[in-house]
Amino acid sequence: MTSISWIERTQSFRKVLTLLLSLLTAPISRFFNGPIRVQANVPEGARLIPEPPAGVFGHMPLLMKGDNQCAYDALVKIRKQYGDVCQFRILGKPWILVSDAEAIQKILVSERERFPKKGDAVEEMKVLFGEQGILVTEGEQWLRQRKMCMPAFRHEQLLGMVDGMNQVAKQACQYLKRHDEVEALSFMSRAAFANICQAGFDYHIESLEEGVHDPILDTQEMATRELVKRIQRTKYWKKLPLPSNFKLANLLKEQEKILKEIIAEKKENTDDAKILLNEFLRARDDNGGSMTETELLHMCMQFMAAGHETTGAALQWTLFFLATHPDVQAKVLAEADSILGDKKHIDFDDVKKMTYFEQVFNESMRVRAPIPVMVRMVAEDTVINGNFYPKDAVIMIMVGEVQRDTRYWGNDAEFFNPEHFAPGKDAERPRAAFIPFGLGPRLCIGHRFTMLEAAILIVQLLREYRFSYIPGQNVDPFLRTTWSTKNGIRLQVTPRN
Repeated sequence: MTSISWIERTQSFRKVLTLLLSLLTAPISRFFNGPIRVQANVPEGARLIPEPPAGVFGHMPLLMKGDNQCAYDALVKIRKQYGDVCQFRILGKPWILVSDAEAIQKILVSERERFPKKGDAVEEMKVLFGEQGILVTEGEQWLRQRKMCMPAFRHEQLLGMVDGMNQVAKQACQYLKRHDEVEALSFMSRAAFANICQAGFDYHIESLEEGVHDPILDTQEMATRELVKRIQRTKYWKKLPLPSNFKLANLLKEQEKILKEIIAEKKENTDDAKILLNEFLRARDDNGGSMTETELLHMCMQFMAAGHETTGAALQWTLFFLATHPDVQAKVLAEADSILGDKKHIDFDDVKKMTYFEQVFNESMRVRAPIPVMVRMVAEDTVINGNFYPKDAVIMIMVGEVQRDTRYWGNDAEFFNPEHFAPGKDAERPRAAFIPFGLGPRLCIGHRFTMLEAAILIVQLLREYRFSYIPGQNVDPFLRTTWSTKNGIRLQVTPRN
């Protein structure tokens, strides 16, 4: 009798304790998971997007389970378990992962008005790179800026940038004369930075020289490092009295001062230098208006960021794949030699003939998309392919996953193979299966600039040096601002002569 009473009392105690715990954790769970979804809001016939079960702390713990401590890898795991369109929730807000080519086509093209480029990531970009530039503006302002920027990338303008790109390539070759190995990301990012500064703003910097600390370069490198940190942390992080916040704020002020001086100088001197800034200064909208001082400043900041970090990542992975595939490296070199002969200077028309290099560069960007996620916001309740996208949800387009999907790329989708881009292959897959530069009206305006720069730089390097992979490194991809690795990639450099 005594033992039965003791058991009953214990069970009652457990029931009370469970009740108390549920009452205490309910507000916590509600804080992390948000209010329970009301299915009455879902249009008839539409489906709720699947998501993992939420614990006390919602889905936050799932984002810490990526291999190599990579947040993107955590998203990939959710996608593999819950499908091409799935979601998780943070602080009550749905974050929808999309890696289906048909849905991506609708989000970026046919129904793009419902999915503007907004959200926390975009807000942080505005803080670091300006809120009036073409990368972050929307609607009529973006369309006006797009029209005004287009002439800066026309054929005649690109022709005038080739000499500067060859000069930077020669500087990169001179740098390698003093080194028998190189860290690919730093090397290629700094070469890309020299290119965008010279071709974009007539701002010359010896970024490949030892110990060079240019204020704009220092600002861009720190800003790109801080961007992902700020997106992942509370929005109040940037207001904390941290040394990194003080340092970044001072660098941003110094960069702004220098860029304003460059803009003022170019306004006074009407030379014929084929640079982006001169085209921006000359540009007029449909009403005859020019860009404002703020627009010019933010355009400079954003084109420097895009032409530096993103291009550097694409060039790094291309050099890595060439180093790990010596047969491909040899084939690129043979194509270049057959086109160039004894020429030391690569012309625009030469690049147009380098079709195999274009396959290699595209395949590198396919396997390792420089930016593997594109972010959009749902402007209004929408149904796509039967799935319900609620207003204000964040959409994460999984570029890195759709570009390695076996449905579009075959059984070797995970592996580097330039034959994926052999002539005629494009017709075999959806357009949205390969989108390193985006898709639709917001296709990267500088994509032809990037292709030209990549061909001139890498081909010039290959004509003088052989690159080979140094074994024993951890080259697992890791998402910083771009698709990189934790510790960079070191390559052996051997002179060809």
